[in-house]
Amino acid sequence: DAHYDSFSNAPGADDNASGVAGVLEAIRVMGEKKKKKSIRYVLFDLEEAGLVGSTFYVTNQLNARDTIQGVINFEMIGFYSEQANTQDLPTGFNILFPDAYNQVIANNRKGDFITNVGNTLSFSLRTKFHQAATTYVPQLKVISLDVPGNGSIAPDLTRSDHFVFWSKNIPALMITDGA
Repeated sequence: DAHYDSFSNAPGADDNASGVAGVLEAIRVMGEKKKKKSIRYVLFDLEEAGLVGSTFYVTNQLNARDTIQGVINFEMIGFYSEQANTQDLPTGFNILFPDAYNQVIANNRKGDFITNVGNTLSFSLRTKFHQAATTYVPQLKVISLDVPGNGSIAPDLTRSDHFVFWSKNIPALMITDGA
């Protein structure tokens, strides 16, 4: 999934036309494959207004028989820079995620990676995503974060549509460039 609205008065190229493009590319690539399970490709509106679209979807559009094994949320995946000091980190990031923090600092804070964010419930999905990226796209730098519990310890990591799924005990990832 991704959201197609953008922040007020913003052009929306990275937030979040890039996520929409990612979903469309996933449809193109996965549409050619035979699958044993159903895959839903969903675009939400009103993420910037408080996760309205994804909340409506989870509350009103899921069938009681649906079993969701995992959700991959593309939240801003279009920013990339090999220039030093182009990646900022939230306050306290060094305390909560010292390994990830040290990777970014050691790389001169270049914005040349994506972050794979999963909460405790999503550990297996986060691990599978990281392994798949390493195997199939080895040139893509992926920094994975294990957010404890439901993510409330790191509010900056709960501001996208994946959080609605976390709140319903559904494994979900947020894939982001960190902007």
